[in-house]
Amino acid sequence: MNIVKSGFVNGKQRYSIINDGDIIKSSYDKHKLQDYLNPPIEPVCEEITEETQILDLDNIEDDTLITYKGTVNNGIKRIDEFKIIKNTSDVLEVYLPKDEKLSIFPVGDLHIGSPQFNKEWLDYWFDIIAKCKNYVVVYLMGDIFEVASKKVGDSSFRQKYDVNDQEHIFKKKVNNLKKRLGYNPFRASVSGNHDKRLLELDYSLNRSMSEDLDILKYGHKIYDTIIVNGKTLKIHLYHGKHTNKEQHLRQGAFIRDTNKKSADLFLEGHNHDTDVFSTYITGDGVNYRRFFGFTGSALDYKDGYADEKDLIEIPKGFIEYEIYPNGGLNGKEYHSDLIDWEK
Repeated sequence: MNIVKSGFVNGKQRYSIINDGDIIKSSYDKHKLQDYLNPPIEPVCEEITEETQILDLDNIEDDTLITYKGTVNNGIKRIDEFKIIKNTSDVLEVYLPKDEKLSIFPVGDLHIGSPQFNKEWLDYWFDIIAKCKNYVVVYLMGDIFEVASKKVGDSSFRQKYDVNDQEHIFKKKVNNLKKRLGYNPFRASVSGNHDKRLLELDYSLNRSMSEDLDILKYGHKIYDTIIVNGKTLKIHLYHGKHTNKEQHLRQGAFIRDTNKKSADLFLEGHNHDTDVFSTYITGDGVNYRRFFGFTGSALDYKDGYADEKDLIEIPKGFIEYEIYPNGGLNGKEYHSDLIDWEK
C-alpha cells in the first residue's frame, strides 16, 4: 500500500492510501495516514467527546460521503467533499459536491514521429490538463505514434523518430503529467490504424504502452463506466475510420456508426477534427441526449501528407467533456487558431 496525492479539495491537498488501485483511506494529514500504515507502538489515547467529533474532520469515517464541521451550540454546517468511491478498470465511481465537476480529456492522433508533429501544442495540451481544477480522466484514442510502413508510400522514410524514441518522448510527458496532478488520470487506451501496422509482426503496441503506463484497460473498442452521484454514464471509445472534407458529413457518419450502440458519450479520432456535438432523442416517455466528440490532433498540415493529398486543413486542437454533479455533460473545444498558446 502506498500514500499518494489525490488532488485538491476546497483548496487543500488531499492524500490517499492506494492498494491495487483502490483507495483504502484518505486524509488531509499525511502523517495520520502514515500512522495508519505503521501504528505507533504506544498510541496516545484521549477522551473523545461529541463536540470534538464534530469539530475534527479526521474523526469522521472516510467511508462517509459527507463531512461536517461546526459546534453543537451553533448548529452544524455541511461541507461537501469530492470523494472517489471506487476506481477499477471497469468503473470509476465518484461523489461530486454541488460546485465541482469531473473532466474527461481524450488524447489521440499525436503522431509523435511525424515531421508535422507539433511538440509545443502537445505541451500546451498537457499543461491545460495539469492545471484543470476538476478531477481528471484521460483516455488515449490511438495514433499516439507515427508507426510508418514501407507499404504506405514513402512514409517510413519521412518518420522523424523510430517507435522506441517516440515511446520515450511520450512516457516522459505522461510521467510529468502524473506528477503534476498527483495521481494517475489514465483509464483506457484504444489502438489506432497506425498502431495496428505492428500487428503484422504479432506485436501490440497498444498493450505494451498501456502496461508501461499502468493503464488497465486497452483494446480495439472500449466501453468505460463513470458513476457520478449514483448516475451511470457509459463512454464508448473507438479510434474511428471515416474522414471527409465536410464537417456535417463527418458528424453524420459518426452518428450512423454509433446508432445501434448504447452509450451516453462517444469519442473518436482519426480524422483529426476537433468537435463536440450532441443529438436529442425523444419518444413516448423518452427524452435524453447522446454526446459526441472528435478528439483533435497535434499535427501541422503545411508540407505534409494531408497537404499533398489536398485534404482540408484542420487546425490542431483537443476537447474536454465536463461532467456535472447531476450527471450532465458539457463539451469544450480548444482550437489552436483561436487560442494564444505559443510561447
